[in-house]
Amino acid sequence: MAFSILGTPKPAFFDSNGSPLASGTLSVLEPSDDSNKTYYPTADDADAATNGAIGDITLDSRGETPTALFGVSGEDYKLVLKDSTGTTLWTVDDIYLGNTSNRVVYNQGGTGAVDTTVEAKLREVVTPEDYGAVGDGVADDTAELQAAITANSVVIGVRGSTYKISSTITIPANRIIDLTDCDVTFTGTIYAFTASGSNLTFTGGTITGPSGSYTASQGGIYVSGTVNGATVAPTFLDAIKIRNVSVDLVGAEAIRIEYCTNAEVDGCKLTNCGYFGISYISVVGGSIRNNIVDTVAGETGSGELNAYGISVSNVTDADTVRYPRSEDVEVTGNIVRNIPTWHGLTCKGGSNVRFINNSTHDCRRGVVLSYTNFPAIDCCISHNVCKNTLARTNTAATPDANQQSEAFWDVGSASLKNTNNRIEHNTAYQHGAGIGRSAAIFIEYAENGVCAHNTLLEPWLAGVIVSTGVDNYVIDSNTVIDAKSEGTGATPAMSSNVTRGIDFASTDMDNLTVTNNTIVKRDATVSTYVGDFGMLINNTALKSIFFDGNNYSRLGTGKFSIGGDVTGLTGEIEYEFTGTLTGYATPPTGSVKSSVNGNLVTMHFPQISGTSNATGLTMTGLPAWTTPESDRVCIMTGLENSGAVLIVATINSGSATITFGHSTANNTTFTASGGKGIYATTITYLLKDN
Repeated sequence: MAFSILGTPKPAFFDSNGSPLASGTLSVLEPSDDSNKTYYPTADDADAATNGAIGDITLDSRGETPTALFGVSGEDYKLVLKDSTGTTLWTVDDIYLGNTSNRVVYNQGGTGAVDTTVEAKLREVVTPEDYGAVGDGVADDTAELQAAITANSVVIGVRGSTYKISSTITIPANRIIDLTDCDVTFTGTIYAFTASGSNLTFTGGTITGPSGSYTASQGGIYVSGTVNGATVAPTFLDAIKIRNVSVDLVGAEAIRIEYCTNAEVDGCKLTNCGYFGISYISVVGGSIRNNIVDTVAGETGSGELNAYGISVSNVTDADTVRYPRSEDVEVTGNIVRNIPTWHGLTCKGGSNVRFINNSTHDCRRGVVLSYTNFPAIDCCISHNVCKNTLARTNTAATPDANQQSEAFWDVGSASLKNTNNRIEHNTAYQHGAGIGRSAAIFIEYAENGVCAHNTLLEPWLAGVIVSTGVDNYVIDSNTVIDAKSEGTGATPAMSSNVTRGIDFASTDMDNLTVTNNTIVKRDATVSTYVGDFGMLINNTALKSIFFDGNNYSRLGTGKFSIGGDVTGLTGEIEYEFTGTLTGYATPPTGSVKSSVNGNLVTMHFPQISGTSNATGLTMTGLPAWTTPESDRVCIMTGLENSGAVLIVATINSGSATITFGHSTANNTTFTASGGKGIYATTITYLLKDN
């Protein structure tokens, strides 16, 4: 832009007597070396650099210049005025033309404030409109938005603007982008914004894509460091902050951050995504706080519609230097909902990843600790609430076809056991579809962990399932209320009619401590598939479990269901069964309370008697785990013809039965008439011979 050097239309000069300075001269010079400098007759000529003149200007009879004098904006000029004899009347140095904001001092004021210029202060913040963006949602603003972000460290969108883009906007390092109350729209398979430099703060704005159906490489904001060669650690970015951004209708990730340190995603709303709401890959240090993720459809390549609300993970690859685990990330205060095919929140192979005070609603699984080429270690799931009101079936989520899987997971692999993880002070409603091994909490291939103080309301099939390869795990002070099943005849069929509080479902577990848990059936009159057992222990070989202080209320069947070898079980283990005496016209029954502590079995018999019609006396109905390795013989008090007699109880090794006979007559038989039975008594015996 051109500016007048000495005003318009034409400058006029006078001598000391007030007379026109006729035939005087005006020189236009370069201040730095007094060389002649070009001047122009009009502003348009100055802008176009046409019709320029150079040299001394002779004043006319009125002391005026022949034409107006224009110079170029941003240039310095020197003027020298002489009379007709060549005598210098005055000299003016450093005349600056145009906007003088770069010469006006600005000071913020206050202690420590430093001087700058008005121009520098104004240029601290620019808008896309400063670079020609229209912001009406119709014009393509890609180039203008990119130019603004490339040239300036701080870019603020004009509130109410909608910037339509057709290709990815690339963000350099050291940028502050504020799009509060602005919209960014795009179509096509792109990420709206990508960043490959450190020190990024991206605040506000709504980014809207074309569709929430799965489309690879289509998303909102993608920030990535650099993956280097084999066995070389990545080059991490640092200090990434994304706050209060909304993303809607993107086919892959709403926000994806990888190979970064100190990353933060806070207060964002992410809806209708195809694959991930928020994905952290190999992020070391940072947080994911107070975000809302609503509806993730799931990617279609696996056949299971894998979908994640919030994920903290790493690339699964044997090169663990090139693709390191995520570490030291806090995930707190987030709300994740409507992910019926996969996981609300997940950590795969992370270290010290903490899920605290989050909630999931209608997600197939709530909060998951799993493995990649790393196990999950030193992680915690604490004070989260997971509620699942979905139907159990989901034909799209093959092969499991259920939407009601676990609320909480600590699952490693046989070669990579999860270690030192904690699941505590959480609440789950429903979850655990009862298809396969599902429960509200599922633990497998994990060691040195804690599952404590969780409340599990109406879980499908089981509150907690402890499966293969679990070592040195504490299960303490959990509450399971009304575990339920729809039965094996349901559609789809559940794996069992038997519901239980805690299920020890497999072999190979060592040093488990199960204490102070409460298993409750609220309504004792409900008999169908609700609150059957407290503890279910099957396939008990290779188990070492200590039970103590557990509480059971109104359970339909009993405190324990135990099958197989129980010699690894210690502590308070109680099992109540109905014993039936044979040798009667109408066999009498009684409730026998049994307990096991390691190798020692104790049985508490009530008095059971009836009218004999045979000489034999046998009790049936004993659980299989009470069968000793060899026959065991105990002395107890029996009843015959209304009188007390000593009898021998032989606990048979070949069958789950007890045979009774007279001790005084070399274990002879009873009479076939009159009264016959056993008095209330207690016996103990060893399961194993050695």
